[in-house]
Amino acid sequence: YDNIYNRLASLGYIVLLPRTESSIFPTPNHADFAADLKLLATQGLQLNTTSTPTALATFNGKVMQTAAIGGHSMGAGCSFIAAQNNTTLTCLFNLAAATSNTAGISSVAGASLVTVPTLVISGEKDNVADTTVQNSHYNPTSSSIKFHSIIKDVTHCDFGNGTSTTCNIGQASCSTPSCNVTLFNRYMSYIEPFLANRLKNDCNAGNTFMSLIQNPSTDRVGRKITGTIACTTTNLNSEISYDQFLVSPNPTNN
Repeated sequence: YDNIYNRLASLGYIVLLPRTESSIFPTPNHADFAADLKLLATQGLQLNTTSTPTALATFNGKVMQTAAIGGHSMGAGCSFIAAQNNTTLTCLFNLAAATSNTAGISSVAGASLVTVPTLVISGEKDNVADTTVQNSHYNPTSSSIKFHSIIKDVTHCDFGNGTSTTCNIGQASCSTPSCNVTLFNRYMSYIEPFLANRLKNDCNAGNTFMSLIQNPSTDRVGRKITGTIACTTTNLNSEISYDQFLVSPNPTNN
């Protein structure tokens, strides 16, 4: 996923990546992985005041108190678990969420406990976690602001740089760099303005996102929209003028 996290970092986001629960044997514990995702988001906010070790002081006073959790496949399913009843979270985004159900904790069953703005991205040609699986997460999500975009031609492993052997065992990704770049730009075109609006309070980015998801697109084969992140505007003109005034006589009365 270096193509994704390098792009986000280049846009000024602090990207924290777990290195846990990534083995095939033993099988990952989804509840633990969700807890790790939740912990990283919380720790990221604390970088604003953390001074130990010294290298972390670089972030002091520079971290906006907004946070997103995201992921792909297992990580995406676990992101739903990490977002449940999470009061420190600003928004949720994920790619081709696989259903997570470990130790009685279900990403689908618990989606109703997710109340933050949510962006669900799925691939048209995904045969691992298809659009039906994505809607099983999207539909019960309790957020009043949520979106689902189905990206044309994308398979399950096209989310990322396409080189993950583990992922490609499930479904092969596109085989050429140019193909990967094309599909990467398709799904990032939704993620980037969504995060810019939610995490950076970028009004124009919210309008860009809503225009993209509301209007027809050759890069998308379907979408669902609940709520909006477009800016609210008024019809009032705002004018600022500066003039010099002379009060006479001075002093005066009434």
